[in-house]
Amino acid sequence: MKEIQPTTVQVKLSDGHEDEFVLVHDGEQIIEMVEPNSGKFGTPPGHTMLAGTKEELETEIARLKLKPKRPRRPIERTPPSQRPKDE
Repeated sequence: MKEIQPTTVQVKLSDGHEDEFVLVHDGEQIIEMVEPNSGKFGTPPGHTMLAGTKEELETEIARLKLKPKRPRRPIERTPPSQRPKDE
């Protein structure tokens, strides 16, 4: 398992690890778990990004007692001009 270091001040990228699982977490919660060959992933430098096998990353999740990834909220598709105003 390897920790991926930031490539710039703004973001860490999974470059060079596209064939591995990539785990991103904030020390308390899983931000993302990316499967191999599903493209590049980036995250702010404050998050930890690890690359390795699924088993290695699951062991790290258990060791750190990370909370599961939060479910994604649906994207609001209604244009702002057509949304009801809260009163």
